Amino acid sequence: MLINDHMRIKRMFRGFTRWTGDHDLAMAIGYELTAHATIEEEILYPFLRQVDARLADHAEEEHAEVKALITRLQEMDPESKSLRPTVLRLKFDVEAHVEEEEHKVFPLLAPYKQELFDMGRQMVTRQQELLQNRDAPKALTKLATSNTGWGRNSSGRLDVANAGW
Repeated sequence: MLINDHMRIKRMFRGFTRWTGDHDLAMAIGYELTAHATIEEEILYPFLRQVDARLADHAEEEHAEVKALITRLQEMDPESKSLRPTVLRLKFDVEAHVEEEEHKVFPLLAPYKQELFDMGRQMVTRQQELLQNRDAPKALTKLATSNTGWGRNSSGRLDVANAGW
């Protein structure tokens, strides 16, 4: 689920840099990142802290930096000349964080299959809560639409992550 979020957010950044640099898309990126960070901080990082506290601390420091940039974006005038450079800085920071997460954190946690499965279910539920109760920008383009949930496996049990890709 987190990797799918990473892919969706990367697409949103690509859309921002390739197209108009639209303020609404910048706000949508900020919103999606905030929801994603909330899920990691509430569910993943407490478990990561038990496995590697130093890595958890580092991830939370990176989240703090990203949140500061998102706050700057949210306070920015839609016509501000700082919009594009701020989003590009955010993109750079997020890409570095994602790289570290996918190549250090996720492999470190891979042996904890049952715990990851349980956390995955919690994350999907929490993401749905966050996105349903959103005070998000009016136009969350198709790139910002969350597409996660739980599907049925071949035996009909409702327990298979469905990223919808």
